[in-house]
Amino acid sequence: VFAWGPVAAVQVGSPAERAGLRVGDQILGVEGEKPGDLLSFDQRMVQLLRAGKTAIQLQIKTAAADSTNSITETKQLEIRMPERTSEPEYGPTALESIGVAISFEPIVAQVNETSQAAASGVMAGDKLTYCSFQIPEKYANEKIFKDGVKKFAIGISRKSLSIGEFHARVQGLPVATVFELTFERADGSINTVKVACAQSTASFRVTRGVIPTALERVYRTDDWTEAFQLGARQTWQDGTRIWRFLKKLVKGEISATNLGGPGTIAMVATSEASKGTSRLLLFLTMLSANLAIVNFLPIPVLDGGHMMFLAYEGIFRRPVTERVQVVLLYAGLLFIFGLMLFVIMLDIGRISQLY
Repeated sequence: VFAWGPVAAVQVGSPAERAGLRVGDQILGVEGEKPGDLLSFDQRMVQLLRAGKTAIQLQIKTAAADSTNSITETKQLEIRMPERTSEPEYGPTALESIGVAISFEPIVAQVNETSQAAASGVMAGDKLTYCSFQIPEKYANEKIFKDGVKKFAIGISRKSLSIGEFHARVQGLPVATVFELTFERADGSINTVKVACAQSTASFRVTRGVIPTALERVYRTDDWTEAFQLGARQTWQDGTRIWRFLKKLVKGEISATNLGGPGTIAMVATSEASKGTSRLLLFLTMLSANLAIVNFLPIPVLDGGHMMFLAYEGIFRRPVTERVQVVLLYAGLLFIFGLMLFVIMLDIGRISQLY
């Protein structure tokens, strides 16, 4: 069981906020006992709710600028049914049942006395730094396991797996997979242990064994007329999808960080090309529809901007004055340059997370 860090965030309107928890508070205990496994906390709360319990007591060390003034107190919190299942990921881990996010580092807090880890000398305070694993021979040739990374560092940098990601990776491996774990002790010594994973009787992963895939329809035809109709339909579908995206973007229903530039286009095109020529051609269809729609937006310097000037001239029987045209064209040019810079910065951020 790994150590809980301090509270990293408190959800507005949550049981935690109503109970007075603040960022920086440290949860020391749950119902008078050690807090246990952070990653199974929501599952334990669901079990309590199903048993008829609606509130829990947490032992909290309050945050204070001066650590000498910190106090430990007990707070009662309502518990709620999580609306979604949070997958462990990089960064703080969300506890949906009470409405907080907890910082998480790979420091051992507890070791089951009857476990392989305890027999191998793992102790509280040890820090997990590296992991490799060996798939059981009978599963070794299965594609789902064959393509997986089998060696990785554990830590808090983006070039290593967080402890939450490590936990998620373990859940996707078969029982009896052998792990070689490297722990760093407080005195600087290194302890490398080998353990085999086993099925848990205390916790579960909701998505384990269920891997949904996207619905895929394949159309084939030897008739050019039907092929043209299918192409036209695909172009229309891609165009309407892009138009809906732009409407949601303007309304603020979708974040602008979902936009992509040349880097994103190159990565997606490479991914689609690896799946076959037909997938690449479909992507190019969508890209062409995207360019057509964006180019026809009423932004000066684009074709849509020129159509806007022509429409004005057609309605009022006189052209837009040269001065107004120049101002609008420069404004449109600045907007396009700003948008280009924005999406390129987003691309750099995405690529830096991958490498």
